[in-house]
Amino acid sequence: AVQTSTTTKESEEWPTIARAVLVDLEDGVLTSLLTSPLASLFRTDRVVRSRSGGGGAGNNWARAFAEAAPACSEALADALSNALEACDAPQAFLLMHSIGGGTGSGFGSAVLAQLHDSYPELYRFAISVVPSEDDDVVTSPYNSVLAFHQLREHADCVFPLDNQSLIDIVNRIAAAAGPSSASSSAAQTSSAATLEGSAVSDTQRI
Repeated sequence: AVQTSTTTKESEEWPTIARAVLVDLEDGVLTSLLTSPLASLFRTDRVVRSRSGGGGAGNNWARAFAEAAPACSEALADALSNALEACDAPQAFLLMHSIGGGTGSGFGSAVLAQLHDSYPELYRFAISVVPSEDDDVVTSPYNSVLAFHQLREHADCVFPLDNQSLIDIVNRIAAAAGPSSASSSAAQTSSAATLEGSAVSDTQRI
């Protein structure tokens, strides 16, 4: 049977970790995650950051794809190799990213292309968060079109998700939880609306 466990026990040093590589051009989200209660789930040697100070891609697909991604390709290759060495029989990659901003669309496209070139025998699935209708990022339509072209070329299967739907889900969960969660709802909604980074996880046959 094919199992898609997202965690694994690799050693005493890393007892239980997420089977994932985290990628972002802005340090804020990664720093928050790696200092949160979930930090122990992620290996720091599988985190790929910007080589230019963590300033992000400026909502520009080309800047992320043509400038930032080549500078990080070696670090990404090392992180992917490290993750795959822990798998008995890897079967596929799952890319999770948004396509409205510069990092998720441009860097995500570069990650997908690198997976295609380096591991052509493994399937590549993508969960792509599509900008909502009232998205306020001027370049998001262009970023999305350019990202979809790369998805068509390099992904075996794409699962598009509407960003506004994700925001609505967060709000419904917060409302059901009661007034005590109202203050955190706005922060969660903001995070859902501005998600840009990419994560790559691998699935394996056990």
